Amino acid sequence: MADTTEKTIADELREAAAKLRRVSAGTTDGRWVCGRLEEQEDLSQQVAVSTENALVAEINLSVRDSAWRYMRDQAVRDGQWIALASPALAEPLASWLDSWTGIDLREDGPLPEDVEHALRIARVINGTTP
Repeated sequence: MADTTEKTIADELREAAAKLRRVSAGTTDGRWVCGRLEEQEDLSQQVAVSTENALVAEINLSVRDSAWRYMRDQAVRDGQWIALASPALAEPLASWLDSWTGIDLREDGPLPEDVEHALRIARVINGTTP
């Protein structure tokens, strides 16, 4: 049976903060960076996200056509984004979302602009964006 309970704005913010903390728990510690790996004979393993001591993610490419350069550049941008959104961002972002849950958020009127931004971010994290 589906849950028909309507969530409050504070509930949505708390849910996103909890998800950030839960998903980031146990991930690779350290500063995440993006770099190109040594080119392999089959042109694979071009981009990696890593810390000083661990490989976090590889973006494998093995395409040899006219789209190769675009795909390689796209993989670098993807890797840079993954590194930027490292687990180190989770706690400060979760704390910021939590900070809005203690104020009186009226469901029937316009929200302050800062709360509106926090709610949009929470909804992306929660997967509830329209």
